[in-house]
Order: sequence, then structure tokens, then C-alpha cells
Amino acid sequence: MDKSNELTALPKVLDWLNNRRSIVTINAMGCQNKIEDKIMDREEDYLFSLKGNQGNLSDDMTRLLRKLR
Repeated sequence: MDKSNELTALPKVLDWLNNRRSIVTINAMGCQNKIEDKIMDREEDYLFSLKGNQGNLSDDMTRLLRKLR
């Protein structure tokens, strides 16, 4: 499946899940505002991956998590 098909299929899969209290895990390809909004609108939990090559975002998250310890 190429990347464009994955992004097209993901919203359909989320619709198909149709049950609350699910935990949805998505790789970096699925980290799109449209996908995140769809999950959050359904009041589901979610995990998004964050790679070290995300520069400032990765550094910001590292600092935040250290503060929360």
C-alpha cells in the first residue's frame, strides 16, 4: 500500500472501529491534523509516535516529560 492509500484508508478504519474506550496507535504517517481531530472528536485515547528527528518538537517533549517526573 502506498502512502496516499494509507492516508485515505485510515479515516475509514477509524469509522469502522466505532467503539468508545479504544486505544488507537498510529505510526508517523498517520500523524495528521485531520486524523488526530477525528480520534479526539470520538473521545478515544491515542498514541502518536515522535521521532528524534522532529527537532524542536522532540526537545520540547523531552523537557516536558522531565518536568512531569
